[in-house]
Amino acid sequence: MAGDDGLKIAVLLGDTKMETLDRARALVEAVRSVGARVGSIAIGLPTADEVYWRRSANWLLDGLSDVVVRRMSWERVLAQNARRMFAPFNLPISIQGIKRLTLPRDWGTNFLDCDQWLLVAGPETGGVFPAKPTAIFCGSLVARRVPTAVARSIDAPYWEDQTVAFRMWRQSAVAVANSPLTAADLTSYAGVRPEKIVTLSVPLDSRLPDAPARLKRDRRQLLLRIEPDDAHALNVVLPALQRYLSEGGGLLPVIATEAPPAAFGSKSQIPEIIWLPEAVRHMVERLPIEQLVSHQRWAELLALSGNVWITVGANSDGGSLRQALRSGARVISLDCQLTRLASQQAGGAMVLIPQLTVDDMVETLHRVEADMGNASGLPVLNSDLASLRREIGFVLDRLLEVRL
Repeated sequence: MAGDDGLKIAVLLGDTKMETLDRARALVEAVRSVGARVGSIAIGLPTADEVYWRRSANWLLDGLSDVVVRRMSWERVLAQNARRMFAPFNLPISIQGIKRLTLPRDWGTNFLDCDQWLLVAGPETGGVFPAKPTAIFCGSLVARRVPTAVARSIDAPYWEDQTVAFRMWRQSAVAVANSPLTAADLTSYAGVRPEKIVTLSVPLDSRLPDAPARLKRDRRQLLLRIEPDDAHALNVVLPALQRYLSEGGGLLPVIATEAPPAAFGSKSQIPEIIWLPEAVRHMVERLPIEQLVSHQRWAELLALSGNVWITVGANSDGGSLRQALRSGARVISLDCQLTRLASQQAGGAMVLIPQLTVDDMVETLHRVEADMGNASGLPVLNSDLASLRREIGFVLDRLLEVRL
């Protein structure tokens, strides 16, 4: 129960990917805006490369004097051990048939000093034992649409982790979705009851840092936001790009990825790259590759690019898509429910690829090149922050009811 100084909130991150950091930063800002009932916020940031961890922590803390970041790791423990550890809490949690659960570790209080846990994570984190009133903030459930993006085999450990995660989600106080599509997946795929789901009217997206004013946008540059996995449809996207360039296409492609550049190189061990046709691999090896080591670098690349191709389409909750739209670049993506909604909100400032085929992608790229003169002055997305504040306040109130 909250003390006199207000609630102490833990925001626990499942990983250190940029999309997760974006949602966490936006969530922290929304929680701070709720008012006096929130006293302090502790962010659990999983350990990573030391330079990257410090850079990520600084970005999460920028301008937020009442927030702390703790080093954290996720530990798998036997389910019965977890039950014994938290026996004094007398939690009504069913763990029958579960072998292992996941707990946050911070080499101190393990976030048990906090009143509420806000979990910004996907099923790959496993079943987090809700030792405190817990809200789930999940992104897109990509495994439903592209299973091979998360696991190569039906016997891979991911599927057990997902099963246990979904069981814990169903027993958590509330699950929060960034989009109606994710809300529908939470019910029909994860089995969360509809009355436990809150769908945000404003997605949790963090604003990018300002790019230096000296940067000049190149209307010919085509920034491809891709990762080397099946969610980004590399088996279609990259062959389409290769054919477009072989037909004399004049756009200048640059790859933007969180993966090391070597993941796309001649010695790559990633199946999605190895299985590409030889001509496509040779093209990829010649392309400039920008590793996204910071939000600042992503903002700079957006400012430099006249065109941004968001390849993940329906297999994400649209964070990078909305950031690209705000940058003023022309945004290209696959026609789907999420992208159509984003395009409507941005006043039609997108080019939608009709279907996931090489022919449609090549034709779209030629169309974008022919219309480069109209690529400036695009409208940006607006956010109703008052609605977001009310919805996050409702989530915190729902968590308070757990202990009543």
